[in-house]
Amino acid sequence: MAQKNVVFQYGNTNVTFLAEGDNVKINATEMAKPFGEKKKPALWLRTQQAKKYLEFLTQVQICTSADLLIVMSGGNGQQGTWMHEDLAMEFARWLSPEFAYWCNKKIKELLTTGTATLTEQERKLFRTIIKGLENKVEELAPDADFGKSVRRNADSIPVTMFSDFLVSNGCDIGRNQLYEFLRVYGYVYKKGETDRNFPTRRSTKMRILETRYPSSTTEFGPTVYVTPKGIKYFLKRRGVIEAFLKNQKALKD
Repeated sequence: MAQKNVVFQYGNTNVTFLAEGDNVKINATEMAKPFGEKKKPALWLRTQQAKKYLEFLTQVQICTSADLLIVMSGGNGQQGTWMHEDLAMEFARWLSPEFAYWCNKKIKELLTTGTATLTEQERKLFRTIIKGLENKVEELAPDADFGKSVRRNADSIPVTMFSDFLVSNGCDIGRNQLYEFLRVYGYVYKKGETDRNFPTRRSTKMRILETRYPSSTTEFGPTVYVTPKGIKYFLKRRGVIEAFLKNQKALKD
């Protein structure tokens, strides 16, 4: 995916934002310049606040600190300490509330103007696949009310359909395997007769999974859906899913 380098000016200081899809990294070395020697990134990263927040981000985003914090050297124009937008915003709040507000506006501006075409392409892809899945559902369950329910919820995809979605994108995982993956990684609950396979508080807070309840007695019971944000989230972690499948296969062999 192509990267987009954008420089915004804060006072007399240039601050570089690096956009890649719907992720943004910010040059923290440049962020700190207006605030003097006592506000360098290295000093903040030694604080307990920074250490705890970095650890928290690695857990909720299922990544390593190297994905969120990069130190680049050399004369390629990108040298300095680069932070993922979530980490950079916490650093910005430490620098100055006014600066944090400015950074937040620039991130929104960059994501709005810098990725509009890509987002539209993704939406078209999702609509095409969802339409095909709707047709498949109607073949298996021709009940009219159920068909209307699927169309009404076309912004999100049931977990069962999402497994088909992943298969169509080259990740061979069935419904039961997908639920097992979601349980192992803490996206849905493992135990309990009433809450097993339903989204955990973490997934709900991240807005990647949601539970939808029937609006009439002719529809099925509560169903777990993958939200549009969740679709992007899990597609980006396709490698993690494939590694899980390999591990499951190795355990059986």
